[in-house]
Amino acid sequence: MSAINPDIDRILENFYYEIYRYNFLLTGHGVSAKEVTFQTFLYMGDEKRYFFKITRRIEIFNL
Repeated sequence: MSAINPDIDRILENFYYEIYRYNFLLTGHGVSAKEVTFQTFLYMGDEKRYFFKITRRIEIFNL
């Protein structure tokens, strides 16, 4: 069973709009960008080790 990332709330709060804007540039469609962003955060919530650098950045810079 996968470990849940306990920092997903802080990641979501700090990076949602950046990731959404990036996905909007890639897709060119608002609904598609929201879906890709949602899928991204589903993956981030499930994989603690993959996003360790992001959570570490939040801890260091108190974002």
